[in-house]
Amino acid sequence: MKKKYSVLSKAIKVNLQLNPYPHLVIEDALPQEYYNILSSKFPLNYFENNKIEGENNVRKDIFYKDLMTNNEIDPEWKNFISYHSSMEFYHEILSVFEDIILQKFPNIFKNKNYLYDLGTSNQLSTSINTPVIKNTSVRGAHLDNLNKLFTGLFYMRSEKDNSQGGDLELFSWKKKISINKKRLSSRFGISMSDIQLIKTIKYKPNTFVIFLNSLDSLHGVTPRSVTNEYRKMCVFTSKLPFVIDKLSLLDRFCLKALKSFSR
Repeated sequence: MKKKYSVLSKAIKVNLQLNPYPHLVIEDALPQEYYNILSSKFPLNYFENNKIEGENNVRKDIFYKDLMTNNEIDPEWKNFISYHSSMEFYHEILSVFEDIILQKFPNIFKNKNYLYDLGTSNQLSTSINTPVIKNTSVRGAHLDNLNKLFTGLFYMRSEKDNSQGGDLELFSWKKKISINKKRLSSRFGISMSDIQLIKTIKYKPNTFVIFLNSLDSLHGVTPRSVTNEYRKMCVFTSKLPFVIDKLSLLDRFCLKALKSFSR
């Protein structure tokens, strides 16, 4: 694996934003010349060749293992994906987020050494949303699975893409929402009456967004207008061997009662 550039090369700790939850937004993440080369290597042909007639704004991925064994994908692209799926890249992320992780999850992550040595499964997938036939959102407000420590998005918007939307929205819960209501909503769907929009991050080329996952990490994608262009991106996930939301016996009882009451 040959490292060339990291999408975190411009990250410094003062960039870390805490509202509505810890996240980084890095514009012009890669040097422009390298980004242009990399963009030209994006394996869009793979998705175009596997397109299904009538698909509308559908998310599709090439995951790390499948990509690395595909002989039709350019070695430059494989190198980029390989580094950003490595423990070295995970440690880069931790160098920015480690303090806030230890503050937020003191009962889960004992210290920095434990955090760095943890056996996470890291992956940068090659992802698209298919062309849009009817104005729609690929996904509304939601929470990611709670076995993920981080979720990241590297946007690679085409110069020809003049569509509107496809932007990332960050939400917060309203103050009245209990932790068990959050847990229930994460499983059965988020009600827009329970949340409020805090921030919109534009779908711009060469932009990297990454956030710390938790029950508070509400996010979604704005509707995208009709277009023949694919929405191109890479999606980073760092999965833990456990979930970060630990439930006590009392929590389980309260959650079960709330679930019954909500029916």
